[in-house]
Amino acid sequence: MLAGIVKLFTIDLSKAFGLADFPYQIRVSPDVIFQEVLLGESLLMDTRTLAYFAFDELGTSVWKAIGVDGDADAAFTRLVAEGDHSKAELKRKFQSIIKELEKTHIIQLEPKEGS
Repeated sequence: MLAGIVKLFTIDLSKAFGLADFPYQIRVSPDVIFQEVLLGESLLMDTRTLAYFAFDELGTSVWKAIGVDGDADAAFTRLVAEGDHSKAELKRKFQSIIKELEKTHIIQLEPKEGS
């Protein structure tokens, strides 16, 4: 029952803040490894292609958020709700990370059903 309430809250929060900017389901390559190194920074590497990223604290938060359930809108909503960064800064960083990860085939973006 609680999971249903939380899901409804997430959907309502997303609509309330007008965050339906990322109507994608994110699929992460099985060849990816992620390691936090220190003070919120992390490394992400595709062991197949050897593409890698060094994330700052915000990049690490974005990666963790998209890893929860692969829902880009829900990940963005969670990050905005944390309130650590301005919505504009967060949106810019989120879009940049998603674009780079997709370009290097670390993730695949698929339209959500009904989008």
